[in-house]
Amino acid sequence: MINTFVNIFGIDGKTFGIIIRILAILLLVGLVLYASFTIVRSDEIAIIETFGKRRRTLRKGVHFIIPIFERVVGTVKTGQQKLDFTFSVGNDVYIVALLFKVNDAGEYFYKKDEIKNKIDIIANLNKALLKNSETDSFISMMKDEINKEFSTCFEIENILVNKR
Repeated sequence: MINTFVNIFGIDGKTFGIIIRILAILLLVGLVLYASFTIVRSDEIAIIETFGKRRRTLRKGVHFIIPIFERVVGTVKTGQQKLDFTFSVGNDVYIVALLFKVNDAGEYFYKKDEIKNKIDIIANLNKALLKNSETDSFISMMKDEINKEFSTCFEIENILVNKR
């Protein structure tokens, strides 16, 4: 096959070898350049790790990252987010929606499962207020306790409670 290619284009074997090496190097350089840039959307913050440790966060735009050493492990939305959970008080079922905005994207990204579990615990501890039809007290207690626990991570904008 190589001889056929060489005969068609009229080049010798040494020149053909050089062309193949140059193409391989160009392909490798192209792949490294492609892996060196990341695009972050306007409504997100990207979390960058270096060797498994959080190094930095990136806001919207095109950014250079060092291939192999750095990688984007995830993104966090910058706008309002919603966290829903459901629980029952006696025969009643309540749906609670927590509307919040992230303050520290890195902390939120790594602790979001822990945050959801703790908020669920806080809601279950305060659900007795709902049993006595004290929805405003429930919302107030939830905001106070969640803000006390996670004020550096995110800011609560609203808590909605619906009874099914």
